[in-house]
Amino acid sequence: MSSPDPATTAASPDAQSGEHKCGCAPCEPIKSLDPCQTDADCAPSALCHATACVAVAKAPPRPAGPVMCTKNLVCNSTDVARCGCVDNLCALVAH
Repeated sequence: MSSPDPATTAASPDAQSGEHKCGCAPCEPIKSLDPCQTDADCAPSALCHATACVAVAKAPPRPAGPVMCTKNLVCNSTDVARCGCVDNLCALVAH
């Protein structure tokens, strides 16, 4: 028996109301396997619309100039959440 994919279940509809309790943001942290001690140890896995957070050393470097991203909003991404350290693992967490 496999575990449900957190990216698809994090904002799953409430069984009774059919509404998303957490909106577009993850209800529960979406953890990576990268260890951390503080939020500063974690960063988005992509420059735009990152759906995961990783150790800073694994994150793509930020260019010197502006980052050009699309204007679309991606649920369960850094568009609606932030990277943080949860249970000593980097994770995507709701603001």
